[in-house]
Amino acid sequence: MRRIFLFFASVIFLVYVLAPVAWLLSSSFQGEAEITSRPPHWIPQQPTLENFEAIFQAREKKVTYETRRAGDPVLRGCRRPFRSPFRKG
Repeated sequence: MRRIFLFFASVIFLVYVLAPVAWLLSSSFQGEAEITSRPPHWIPQQPTLENFEAIFQAREKKVTYETRRAGDPVLRGCRRPFRSPFRKG
């Protein structure tokens, strides 16, 4: 009985630990609209490599808050950059 309990507890723990990794991998092949859709899609309906292309293109230039476009979906609604409450100055 103890072995069965340990087996099921291990499976539950493994799913709990690996689910975020699986979502990370799945969302890397999804577009922004598909990632933020409700309900979420674990399997991309329209797989794309645009996210990887953006990473390799951004490697050539430094992407900061100031260099991003104002209409960029990531910054939409942002008024100012985040300042840590623990940072002095």
